[in-house]
Amino acid sequence: MAIGLIALLLGGVLRGSSPAGSAVIPQAARTSYVVDDAPAGGTAAQIARLQTTLAADRNDVSALDQLALAYQQRARETGDPAYYTKSGEALHRALKLAPNDLLATSGLGSLALSRHRFREALDLG
Repeated sequence: MAIGLIALLLGGVLRGSSPAGSAVIPQAARTSYVVDDAPAGGTAAQIARLQTTLAADRNDVSALDQLALAYQQRARETGDPAYYTKSGEALHRALKLAPNDLLATSGLGSLALSRHRFREALDLG
C-alpha cells in the first residue's frame, strides 16, 4: 500500500510531462470561482443584463446586490480596480434603499477585503 501511495504522489514527477516548477491539476480538482448559476455569456453579459434591469427600476435592491457582486467578480477577472468603485456605489445604493440588506453588507465586507481594508471588513462582519 505504501508503495502505491508513493507511486501515486510521485507519478507526475517521474513522468516528466510537465515543465519544472509547474503543477498539473486534474480537471476534476480545479476550482472555479465563477458562480455555478451565472447566466450564459459570462460576467460582462451578466453586468449588462443587470444594468438593463436597473434602467427599468432603479430601486431593485436585488439587482443592485447582484450587480455589485458581478462588478467584484469582473474586477478579479480583469484586474481593473474601477469595478471595485462601481461595486461600492451599487452596494451603498442598495443599503440606502434597504438598510438591513445582509447581502449588501456582506458585499461591502468582501469589497473591503479585496481592497485590503481588513479593519473595515472586520467591523462589517
